[in-house]
Amino acid sequence: MTIANSAFFKILKMLDGMTQLPPQAMQTAFDKWVTFIAAVCRWTGVVLFAILLGFVGWVKFIHPIQGGWLTLALFIGIATTIFALVSLVVDVIPAAVMLVRFKHNSLKRLILEIEHDSTHARKLLIFDRQLLERTDAWLSIRIARIKDRLGFFLGGADKVAILALGSMGWATLNTLKSLQNTWQQNAFLYGAAFLGGLAIGGVMLNVIVQRYTYQRDLLALALDLIDQQDELDRRRRQQRGGHA
Repeated sequence: MTIANSAFFKILKMLDGMTQLPPQAMQTAFDKWVTFIAAVCRWTGVVLFAILLGFVGWVKFIHPIQGGWLTLALFIGIATTIFALVSLVVDVIPAAVMLVRFKHNSLKRLILEIEHDSTHARKLLIFDRQLLERTDAWLSIRIARIKDRLGFFLGGADKVAILALGSMGWATLNTLKSLQNTWQQNAFLYGAAFLGGLAIGGVMLNVIVQRYTYQRDLLALALDLIDQQDELDRRRRQQRGGHA
């Protein structure tokens, strides 16, 4: 029997369709507005950095830029750094507000998350304990491998990638103004491309880690429900034995 036809594949497919309680469940209008602004700043920084790399490619392979085009490149480089930093600052505003209103929102959020995750966990009870534990072991291995890869290349989480985006925008700008066709230029271009790939890849890998971690949480909840049911059955057997 292949993996695609096995129960192991079925449980992975079921887990893949399960998502966390969406932020919208507790978001106020202010939270939604701040999240939108942070996302716009983040993706605007990514797009501007890609355009800045386009200027670098133009200088290297076609013709140096001067005058208005150099001024435009200067503006884009500064804007890339600003948008990346603004994204970091704005992104923590909802967390700061949550700390201020912690007592008001924490209990409501906790109840909603428990109900949401428990519903998912109960769906996993169609599988036996051994399969749940085996799936959890494989997800644990997968998470460890991704974290090792992230640690080797980036040394941190997604915030490192966003900071790298801003710093690379500034470094690219400074180098762009004095690029010459030398080995130093080539080293910088290849280094910038490499770091840019790491920054984007780091964000994507971190999303995958969060996804697998949530799936492991659901498996733990399902195993806990099985333990509760086993304990309830044991007590019932003891009660029947005592009456006999």
